[in-house]
Amino acid sequence: MEPGLLEAIHAAEESHWWFRARRRILLAILRSRLPEAARLLDVGCGTGYLLEAAQEYWDVHGLDFAEEAVAFCRARGLISVRRASVETLAELEGRSFDCVSFCDVIEHLDDDIGALRAADSLLRPAGVVLVTVPAYQWLWSPRDVLHHHRRRYTKASLTRAIVDAGLQPEFVTYFNSYLFPLAAVSRLVDRALKLRGSEQVHPPPLLINRLFERVFGHESHRLSGVPRRGFIAGLSVLALATRR
Repeated sequence: MEPGLLEAIHAAEESHWWFRARRRILLAILRSRLPEAARLLDVGCGTGYLLEAAQEYWDVHGLDFAEEAVAFCRARGLISVRRASVETLAELEGRSFDCVSFCDVIEHLDDDIGALRAADSLLRPAGVVLVTVPAYQWLWSPRDVLHHHRRRYTKASLTRAIVDAGLQPEFVTYFNSYLFPLAAVSRLVDRALKLRGSEQVHPPPLLINRLFERVFGHESHRLSGVPRRGFIAGLSVLALATRR
């Protein structure tokens, strides 16, 4: 991640529609899947925006490679966050979790399958791995370069990575789907015009920001309902996986 980008994300999270709605969706899915007082490990936890809300329900822990990220987490009162890379997950062997989450993390890694395999070794018997990643290589843009992404995924390629890691896919779907047509056209126009990505993360004007948050956030009902129902396309891919 480029210098200054994490600070920009931290400044925007509380108000930006994408961060707010995404957190709502992830919490709804986790609440539909995890028991009370479950132990949750968020790998690549960033500023702790998800963990801060998750600690209301579960015993939360976090890992992030960036010292700045750990400092942001500590400022939120998240004391069970440590500086570590994904490659050091094996050092936690012997500690067990009900959920290991990679929220927009494995697309940054050379060895995404190795990270998922390491998560498998940390799961309790009924535990679950939660993964979110950006969708479709054809949507590659300067923003992916800015965030140091290695790849984008499809539902099929993420499922294949999960299986190759020795995990069992439970639910795999696209999401951020209601806004997908608008966002896809915008990305393609930016790429055609060779517009550069910006390090700044600003919410759009207030009314648009509220509308986008409501539209995106509404996906939580479909993704966490009984039965869960997925989407056929979207800007991101989400998966739940269990031990075999």
